[in-house]
Amino acid sequence: VTVTSGGGAITFGGIVEASRHSLVTCTGCSWTTARDDALLRGGYLATITSAAEQAAVYAVVGNTAQGNWIGASDEAVEGEWRWVTGPESGTQFWQGQWAANGGYAVGGQYANWGSGEPNDSGGTEDHAVFYGGAWVDLTGTNTRNYVLEKGTLRTLTVNAGSGAVTFNGAVGSWGALTGLTVTSTVGINFNASIN
Repeated sequence: VTVTSGGGAITFGGIVEASRHSLVTCTGCSWTTARDDALLRGGYLATITSAAEQAAVYAVVGNTAQGNWIGASDEAVEGEWRWVTGPESGTQFWQGQWAANGGYAVGGQYANWGSGEPNDSGGTEDHAVFYGGAWVDLTGTNTRNYVLEKGTLRTLTVNAGSGAVTFNGAVGSWGALTGLTVTSTVGINFNASIN
């Protein structure tokens, strides 16, 4: 995305992010159906890679009664939880079952499993849902709504010329930008964090 001004000031009043999330009501959606529906909508099942992104998803989804599919699975290899959708597809973030049973986050990756999760109850729980602000594993044939993520901003270029540039909200707080270029002959002000 490029923002250009012939000399006037440019001010970003809110958070500038690299992704957005929405809750999709999907009648009869198994995990696979939800994944395919997300692709048809130009997105993917959400991959939650930080506490900030977790909070952002919770702000959209809230505490829904049955939980909502996200893009995590250990279906390929039991106990190897990976993001299997979106740009993080293939990234392992968790190994094993719940933490008290020896499970652990892999390589500093973010995870937010609920108490006693993942537990592979019945030997068939290979897909994750966002439930009550945490994650639980569930059998993929269950039907749920899902959290859709669409990457909307990967690079940002701001050319203000002789105008000042001000960022009043966080830049890339959960979906880091791959490129940020800001030019101004007057001044650039960051009044928040940059990730």
